[in-house]
Amino acid sequence: MKIEQTLKEVIKNAAFQVVLPLVLPLGLSLGLTLASVLTPAGAVFAVERESNGWIYCDMEDCGLRVAFPSAWKKTLIGSQKTEPDNVLKVSGALNAAGTSWAELAVSNANKDVSSSLLLKMLEEGYWSKLPDFKGSAEKKVSLRGATDAVEKELTFRHSDTPFSQRFLYFKVGQKPFTITLTCPLNDYQASASVWNSIIGSVGPTSAAPSSGVNRAHGTGAGSASTSLGSGTTGGEHSWRSKDGHLAFSYPAALKETVVEGEHLLNAASNQNGKIVSLDVYRGDAPPNMGLAEITSMVEDKYFVTQKNYQKVAEEPKEIGFGNGVSGIVRESTHENDGVKIHQMSGFLTIDKYYYAISLSAAGCNSNEAHQIWTRLVSSISAK
Repeated sequence: MKIEQTLKEVIKNAAFQVVLPLVLPLGLSLGLTLASVLTPAGAVFAVERESNGWIYCDMEDCGLRVAFPSAWKKTLIGSQKTEPDNVLKVSGALNAAGTSWAELAVSNANKDVSSSLLLKMLEEGYWSKLPDFKGSAEKKVSLRGATDAVEKELTFRHSDTPFSQRFLYFKVGQKPFTITLTCPLNDYQASASVWNSIIGSVGPTSAAPSSGVNRAHGTGAGSASTSLGSGTTGGEHSWRSKDGHLAFSYPAALKETVVEGEHLLNAASNQNGKIVSLDVYRGDAPPNMGLAEITSMVEDKYFVTQKNYQKVAEEPKEIGFGNGVSGIVRESTHENDGVKIHQMSGFLTIDKYYYAISLSAAGCNSNEAHQIWTRLVSSISAK
C-alpha cells in the first residue's frame, strides 16, 4: 500500500520520530511456542471491549481510557528505550477501501511542564524545523473526566507527501498525557470523525491504578513465584477477546506485547530467571472436524515442529468456571535455544472458531507452572 509505505519512510527518518509517533506493525511468526521474553518496560495493562466497531481500552496502569477503531492494530505497547514516554500506538485504515492510513499515539507528558510551555518547546524545537510546517493556534477543549485540555493542528511535508497531525494535551487527575493522530493531508477530512470520536472517548478508567505499586515496571513486591501466582487484589489482569467470545484473568506480572493476525494475545514475564509466556490464538474451525481432530491438526502444525517436542499428557476437560465449556487440555515439553520449555495448552471451539490458549514456562518448577495454569483455566468464560 503506497500510503503505508510513505509512513514507513517517515519513521525511518529519526528527525521526525518525536513529532511523528508512527511505528510499523511488528510481524510475528505464528506458532505456539515461548515468545520473546524481552518484553518492553512499562507495558500497558488494558481491559478492552468492542462496541459498534470501536475498541474501548481502559489502561489500568496509567488510569486512562481511550477508544480507537476495532480494525486498527497495536504497533507499540508501553515504554521503550527509544520512546520512554510511549503508552500505546495503533494504526489502520481510515476508510473501508483501505486507501488511507493513520496512526494514533498516546504518550505520557512531563508533569513538570505546563501545556503552554510544552507546545512552545515542541514548536521551537521540532515542528518549526519540518519542511513546509504550518501550525494552527492552540485552543482549549472540554473533555469528559479530563482537565487542562489543549488542541493544536499542524501540517508539514516529508518525501514530497504533505502530512496532517492533530495534537491533544490533557490531564486525567494530576497525570498529563498527549494524543496525536497523524495521516497524509489528503486524508485530513476522512480523519476528522475518527479524531472526534477518539477525543470524545478520553477519560479516567473505571478503576484507578493500584496505589504504591508501579506494576508497569514490574516493581511489585515478592518473588517471581509470588507475583506471577498471586491472587490478591491487583495481582491479576482481566482480558477479553475483541469478539467477546473468550475472557479470563492472568497474572498482572505478565506484560502484553504486539501481536498480529490469528495471534490474539501474548503476555510474558522474565523475573529472576523464571520465564512465563501466555499466548492465545484463534482460527477457523473446519465444519467437518470435531475438537479432538482440530487439536491434532494444531499439534501437527505448531507443536510437533518444535525441537525435542514431547507430549506428556492430554485429556478432555471442562474449561472455565460455572458450567464451563468442553475442551481439551494438553501438557508437553520442548526446547528453545537450549532451554527446556514446559507448556500447557487448552483448546476449545466457540461459534465457528477454535481457540488455543498456551502457557509456556522455563525456570519454574512444575508446581509453580501448574498453579498459574490452574488459576488461568478456572477463570475462563466463553460464550
